Amino acid sequence: MINKEGLFEVNIDYFWEGDKRWNPYLIKLSGTIVGFLVVLFENLDTDPDPTHVIYDFMILQKYRRNGIGCCAAKMAFELFNADWKVVQMEINTSAISFWRK
Repeated sequence: MINKEGLFEVNIDYFWEGDKRWNPYLIKLSGTIVGFLVVLFENLDTDPDPTHVIYDFMILQKYRRNGIGCCAAKMAFELFNADWKVVQMEINTSAISFWRK
């Protein structure tokens, strides 16, 4: 959730703290951050060819429904030649619809 100062009230610092399993990316449009994507190398500690998971993916609401999310997802899939897994929460019908496209 974004607070009244426009900041997320969730601590995501651990994505950037050196654990090689987490691979965070900022999604930008004309230099403005419009979202983020986190790729998790799920079984990196036991498999030299880990499953890649779209762990977290978010586009700010005012930038949604114009192709930015689709483009960002495709770019992420093209970054790594890997087995991929994408899962959504059952209650997040918007995410289910997006990923099925």
